[in-house]
Order: sequence, then C-alpha cells, then structure tokens
Amino acid sequence: MNVTERFCYRIEPEAGVAVDENGNAVEAYLEAKMERENPMAAEERTEATERFREAIANMLKIPQELIIPISEEEYDANVLEEGESDGSSC
Repeated sequence: MNVTERFCYRIEPEAGVAVDENGNAVEAYLEAKMERENPMAAEERTEATERFREAIANMLKIPQELIIPISEEEYDANVLEEGESDGSSC
C-alpha cells in the first residue's frame, strides 16, 4: 500500500512571489507530495523537508530562510477552499 507524504511550506511576503488584488506582497503556500511504499521515519522526513526547501529556494531564486515549513493543517486552513478535503487544490 502506497503512502503519500506531504511537505507544506509558507513563503514569506518578502520573497515577492505573490501579491494581493492591490499589488501588495503577501505570503504564498506551496505543497510537495511524494509517493512511497512505506511512511518515512522522523529523521528521514526532516531531511526531505530541508531538501525540498533548498530545491524550492533554488527554483524561485529566493533565500531559503523565506521558506517556512508548516503543518499540513496550517497549509489546508490557508489553501483549501470550502468543500475541498484532499489537498489537491493546485
């Protein structure tokens, strides 16, 4: 049975990757998923969280410090629209 590992991040407004309707910089949210045969051990998950964080910083060309790992619950609360429940809002 496969397991989906979710890695959720908040990107700080200072990164300049998202703006509101008035053109003001706002935070953005990003989720990466990984399918695995077995759940990750805590240490392995911590390492993967940091690897994804580094890769995101490189792709967006922003300092890694502006990418904050967050819980799945915080991500869902800020991203999912009413009626959604699976985290597939992208």
